[in-house]
Amino acid sequence: NFISHSLSIPELRFLMSAALPAVCTPSSSSLCDVGSRLGAVLFGASILGGFRHAVGVEFNPDLCKVQEAAVGAFGLEKSVRVVCGDVLDNTQLIADAQVVVLH
Repeated sequence: NFISHSLSIPELRFLMSAALPAVCTPSSSSLCDVGSRLGAVLFGASILGGFRHAVGVEFNPDLCKVQEAAVGAFGLEKSVRVVCGDVLDNTQLIADAQVVVLH
């Protein structure tokens, strides 16, 4: 069992369908989720938001494995990437993103 705080499905729907489209064009934007945990924001960005690319940076290798398994299971390899490591060692991911999620 995993216990994780994350955005609920209604919160993800609002973020991806109303809040973010008001400030960017998801289909031509990339999103970086710092501390992506189980990947809810990544999957929401890809499935609900239609983001061109979503990358999650997660420090915990066990959570990276969970995310990578879900990416494979749902066929999201073209739009979702998981980077297992410290965000301080991956600052270019933040620089390249039009949207950065910190929560």
